Amino acid sequence: FSLFSTSLTAAPLQRSLVAADAKWVLHLDMASLKKSQLGASLLKIAMDEVGEDLKEDMQIDVPAIVAQIGSITAYGADFKPGPDGRGVLIWQGSKEVEQLVTGLLVQQAEAGKSGQGGIKAVREGADPVYAVSSNVFVAVRPGCGILVSPKLEEIDDASRVMDGKAPSLEEKAVFSEYPVLPGGFSSWRWRRHLLKMPHYPPRRRC
Repeated sequence: FSLFSTSLTAAPLQRSLVAADAKWVLHLDMASLKKSQLGASLLKIAMDEVGEDLKEDMQIDVPAIVAQIGSITAYGADFKPGPDGRGVLIWQGSKEVEQLVTGLLVQQAEAGKSGQGGIKAVREGADPVYAVSSNVFVAVRPGCGILVSPKLEEIDDASRVMDGKAPSLEEKAVFSEYPVLPGGFSSWRWRRHLLKMPHYPPRRRC
């Protein structure tokens, strides 16, 4: 098990939101990234590449969204690349970002019913899930973040962890810190001995 964080001052990983069976974790602190010269350059390249297209096609103001994102955490239960892998990405930011993305998904899903949008609601109700494409599913969990995964079942599994209905790294993980790597990256590794899991009642972790 390994974790990479992009800054010495990165916001701490919320282990309670990461599934206990995660084989890898990547955590990105957006505030620190935007302050660094390398991070600012990478973000500018990314926004220049996709920002204008998204703003034109889906009315997404990418810079405005990025400005309100606090952290991005990704984890997976295997090392398979692409849609075959078991992984999920969690975007955490302001309440306004969650509301903005929710409104966009709802709007595009409604437009899709008349053939004018590419987003479809695959599940409605209290915890809706949307298909942006055949292998990109998105769900907004208020207060927890925006979940993105190539598989619908991974969205469900991540939601159960957030709701305290499935074990997380908070109950299971023991970390040891390794030396900081060049460029402001720090590495963490699983000690690979497991703690006995206590019984605990389900509780929402965010």
